[in-house]
Amino acid sequence: MNEPRLTRRAFFGGFAALLAERSSSAESVGTAFEARGLRFRSDDEQVDPSVLATVARELDRRTSAPVVKAPAIVTLGAEGLLASPFLFTAGRGAIDPLDERARSHLRSFFALGGLMVIDDRDGGTSPAGGPFSRSVLRELGAVLPDSSTLDLGEDHVLFRSFYLLKRVAGAKGSTATVRALARGNRIDAIVVRHDLSSALATRGNRWLYAIDEDDREQALRFAVNVAMYSLCSTYKDDQVHAPFLMRRRAGTSRAR
Repeated sequence: MNEPRLTRRAFFGGFAALLAERSSSAESVGTAFEARGLRFRSDDEQVDPSVLATVARELDRRTSAPVVKAPAIVTLGAEGLLASPFLFTAGRGAIDPLDERARSHLRSFFALGGLMVIDDRDGGTSPAGGPFSRSVLRELGAVLPDSSTLDLGEDHVLFRSFYLLKRVAGAKGSTATVRALARGNRIDAIVVRHDLSSALATRGNRWLYAIDEDDREQALRFAVNVAMYSLCSTYKDDQVHAPFLMRRRAGTSRAR
């Protein structure tokens, strides 16, 4: 059974809760959503640009949120890592331990208020996830030593930032929760264990992989919810978020 879209009253209730969790800033709410894909190795093709394009397209089609539609792929050493407060990474198999330079780049990203989504393409429904997400969380734990992992379910604003969701699905099943890396009430990273990429990847105008269509719709809805959560959430200190805003404004000014 499909989960309903939020009613007007429920939307504003969820929106208020979201803003209470991450302090409000009217200016940042108006910032366009821009998804960037993070590859831990430059030759890694597990992060599919078409997945980012799907998220941008569906966010634009289903909501009135401002969207940057052209996806970008970055690596840990790239300047573009700090150009957007949203990173999506995906993989199969464990990543190698990061050197201090790479950890420093990630530390800067999270210090600026960034949110990372980790898609474990081998994780399935295992509560522990697969080697990819476990190894990424290991490295993020070294980057953010004061963080802890927890499970988020339907009572969390992530599950009601646009759609009311009871499960998170991908190409490899679904679960009622997602794993998150948090510092207090602040969510720094979200782990999806169900191969979200294969549910959202396209080639031309066609889906790349055949999966259960209800699971695909749930994957799309979760992606929209995550984007809305990232877009409508601001961070504990507005001054922390300011560098992202200034970089985006500078890019806009150059484009004009």
